[in-house]
Amino acid sequence: MIGYEHQSNGLDQLGSRSWDRIYAQREFKLGEKLEVNIKAWNVVNLGEYNTDITDYLGNVELTKSYPLSDTVSASLTTRKGRRTEKISYQLDLQTNWKWVNGQFFLSYYDGYGEALISYNEKTRSLRAGVHFPIAN
Repeated sequence: MIGYEHQSNGLDQLGSRSWDRIYAQREFKLGEKLEVNIKAWNVVNLGEYNTDITDYLGNVELTKSYPLSDTVSASLTTRKGRRTEKISYQLDLQTNWKWVNGQFFLSYYDGYGEALISYNEKTRSLRAGVHFPIAN
């Protein structure tokens, strides 16, 4: 997959953060269960107040996904900024509830860029939720 991506926090002036990227993304299946997704990008436009964003978010993202059982899956996304010590990762666990057509998820994030406004600050968060898809 090849594409163009714009990300902005929608704020003006000093609070504004944005960037535009051209990216290439490919998924590989390694073995019967392990999937690896690589997304690489080149920045084509930076916001005035985040010109160093690639120092924190880099140019490549790697996601590894693995089913733990028939109903539970795990994925780990990692990103390394141009500065060696700027590493970010997100661990996601998801379980499918077939009896109600829903999903429960748990997500832990540690690193930079979870929110665009604070791309240059290291943050940690733990989230949990339930997802019920709406049928057409």
